[in-house]
Amino acid sequence: MPRATTKQDLTDDERVSLYHDLLEHKEGGRLPQGKAKALLLKYGISRQTLSRVWRRGQDSKASTGVANVALLKQGRCGRPKKWSLDDMEAAVKSVPAHLRMTLAMLASTSGISSTTLWRLLKTKKLRRRTSRIKPMLTDKHKTDRMTFARSFLHETTRQGMRWHDMLDLVHIDEKWFYITMVNRRYYLWHDEAIPVRKCSSKRHIIKVMFLTAVARPRFDHAKKAMWDGKIGMWPFVTQAPAQRASKNRDRGTMITTPTTVTKY
Repeated sequence: MPRATTKQDLTDDERVSLYHDLLEHKEGGRLPQGKAKALLLKYGISRQTLSRVWRRGQDSKASTGVANVALLKQGRCGRPKKWSLDDMEAAVKSVPAHLRMTLAMLASTSGISSTTLWRLLKTKKLRRRTSRIKPMLTDKHKTDRMTFARSFLHETTRQGMRWHDMLDLVHIDEKWFYITMVNRRYYLWHDEAIPVRKCSSKRHIIKVMFLTAVARPRFDHAKKAMWDGKIGMWPFVTQAPAQRASKNRDRGTMITTPTTVTKY
């Protein structure tokens, strides 16, 4: 007859629970009649395992003062590891950064399997990080930035060098905005319908440029409140009548279209 499949090893929590049951029910160093069999059925173990857990707990308690019945198999059984942690670290670091952008690419260049690399990622030995391109500043750029910052420093007769309060400056910039997004989230009542939004192609959503003007926030003495510094935003668009009729509108209907902005 084929050998019956044995139960897996007890977890550390189960071993601790078994040891506590033995401590609770042992009287004079012996278990009551039938109690050992009940524990064997409860945990699905053999008498040898029961004795081994009890002996381990008593020996560790006698030597260290604390009973330890944890399983000692971890790291001492199974197939030997092909790669040590130091070898994997050296193999990963030897691969250039541009060949480490995916786990498959790193696995093929380092010789470490993708499964092993995934385990390293889960144990946080390997990290996934994003690199953003940064502006390359030349010495002239740095000098111009320093000159611009120093232009706001003024020398006074009484208080020495002081920074300009920038209350008379207005910052103007251009901002791009899409008229809508592919995905939108709404909070609707249970009987409301989802708003229908349609576009000829989600890859060609209209993009509009706005001219934005802001200044330094300050206290408005007339309104007795803080002013947030927002002056306004103006879109670069034109309104013109439709040249021909379509299923969406009649001829002559005023339509808004973005304007191409050219810098001179």
